Amino acid sequence: SSSSAASDVYKRQVIIGRDIIITIYRNYLIAKNKPLETSKFGKLKTVFQHGMVLIILLVNPSQAVVNFIVYINAIYAAATGIHYFVKNGF
Repeated sequence: SSSSAASDVYKRQVIIGRDIIITIYRNYLIAKNKPLETSKFGKLKTVFQHGMVLIILLVNPSQAVVNFIVYINAIYAAATGIHYFVKNGF
């Protein structure tokens, strides 16, 4: 359905958008001579995303499972992005 397709787009936008925003934020902090303090949560996000790709490529799960995996990754990506802003401030 079209709402499902739109939902899939939003999940992917959250995952990609978070990385773009954090890259811009990192450069902003560097310009202020304040490097971005990373966290284990951000590193874990990367592990989750790599795991997501491996599961999708190697296991070939159903579309419902793919949607669920991407959904969980999108939520976690958004949460870690917010965590960076809270931890580092402006």
